[in-house]
Amino acid sequence: MKTDSSSDRCQCCGAEVQCEPLSVADASGKMLSLNSCHICHAFTPLYPTRFEAITLLKQQVEFHETFWKNCTSEDLRQVSEELHSVICHYENNGILSCEDRTFQTVLELGCGRGCLLNALIHAGYRAQGSEPSQDLTRIARSTFGFHQNTLHTETIDDTTARWLKSGEKADVIFLWHVFEHVSSPIDMLASLDNILSDKGAMVIQVPLLRTRYLYPEHLCLFSPSTPAFIASTLAYTLSNVEIDLNFGYISFVLKKPNIQNQPKMHIQHQIKKTQVPSAVRAAFFETRKANRYWWYNHSGAKYLPPALALLTEEEWSIMKQWYDDTEKEFASPGELSIPGISLLTSLIAGNNLSAVVQCGHYVGYSTLLLGFLLRYMQNQHSLYSIDIDSLATSYTQKWLDLADLNNYVNLSVADSAAPDQPEKALSYFGQKPQLLFIDSSHQYAHTLRELDLWFPHLASGAFIVLHDVSQFATSFDASGEGGVYRAILEWCDRNHTKPLLMNNSVRTTPPSELIYRDGCGLGIFQKAL
Repeated sequence: MKTDSSSDRCQCCGAEVQCEPLSVADASGKMLSLNSCHICHAFTPLYPTRFEAITLLKQQVEFHETFWKNCTSEDLRQVSEELHSVICHYENNGILSCEDRTFQTVLELGCGRGCLLNALIHAGYRAQGSEPSQDLTRIARSTFGFHQNTLHTETIDDTTARWLKSGEKADVIFLWHVFEHVSSPIDMLASLDNILSDKGAMVIQVPLLRTRYLYPEHLCLFSPSTPAFIASTLAYTLSNVEIDLNFGYISFVLKKPNIQNQPKMHIQHQIKKTQVPSAVRAAFFETRKANRYWWYNHSGAKYLPPALALLTEEEWSIMKQWYDDTEKEFASPGELSIPGISLLTSLIAGNNLSAVVQCGHYVGYSTLLLGFLLRYMQNQHSLYSIDIDSLATSYTQKWLDLADLNNYVNLSVADSAAPDQPEKALSYFGQKPQLLFIDSSHQYAHTLRELDLWFPHLASGAFIVLHDVSQFATSFDASGEGGVYRAILEWCDRNHTKPLLMNNSVRTTPPSELIYRDGCGLGIFQKAL
């Protein structure tokens, strides 16, 4: 055993970690330092010791043998039957070929007790597997009747070398909960490229960052953004990114490029590489007729707004899940309009802002999109978002965790007009706020308090943006005192400021008839230099 001399390097990509370690509780309840990689966005648990390569393999084998020692043959057969749904899923998505099963060679690496391997063989595929544990391969052979040429007792490196020597190629390689146990997973994938057929694919599932998955045998844990980095590095096509919220797993497919001898891509191409075509994303909204989707159905646009079009495939997957979940959980999720989020993201990205205060996030639509944007801009600790609703904030935090945005966004449960909030925001940013976005109570008096409180603490030249400045939106003021419409007019008049108020005179005009297509309106003004 030795002290790890590379604890400042990511176990996934090998990059030197530049962020301060996070402090979290591991599966045993002990506090643990955790590195977050700014390159591949994976997490490396910093346990006090690391093992030499040969000892690491022994540790991993012993861990899994102990973990599964009480499983019966009946348990394994049941698991194998359940995994048939995984095979059907990848057949339906064209990764596995249900029409040519006997002609498709499938290789499972690190197949443990052999449950998935058995399901593949039972479905008719020409499948092989390897597993370094002698005890687990013995159990698998005894339970499922595998021949030793079907399930080999060997490491992944040994399997790769054997296939290279034979000249055999796999059409599909399954790596089901293997990555988190490997010290250099990208190097491993690069080696597997040599035994993958020209149009082959690798199917991967790994755990996301969850407390229950933090223990020494897990060398690194993925974030939803990590698969994009891996695909970009290997010049593979990323597809079928799926996140299981219940178990905290992420599954994805890496498809070998059709062009032979394609050079490896530089990591700066990561975002372009993993974008989903706009038409595919737009189709998601075609059958959704709730009022929250009016822009997609009635604006006449045949494109997606940049705030959504810019997302990586993993981020888009999270947003789709957010839409589906909020439809079930909330009668009105209260998201910012497309014109509003488009203007807001343009102000932030166009000026490289790194200190944004959001007053009112509710269930997280604009918070997620702004977080994704700020990550794209590589601006950490750049969004401080406040909402008085603790339940809504807990809900939003769940999605930030899933999206791995906690290095970019901080949520605060508080009144956005509370006197202590500016100081907390300043402490979080390390600078004065450059943009204040108010979309909170919609009440006249509260909006005045927000403006009076925050304005002195803003940087010179900072933007102040307010949603719901129209006469139509005065109905959102539960106090009946005139809402944001009255507040911004009076405050700007009192402070000798001239705001730009879009649609402030709108009362009943349908959005489809407006140039700025949000009947709630938007106001913007700038603090003097």
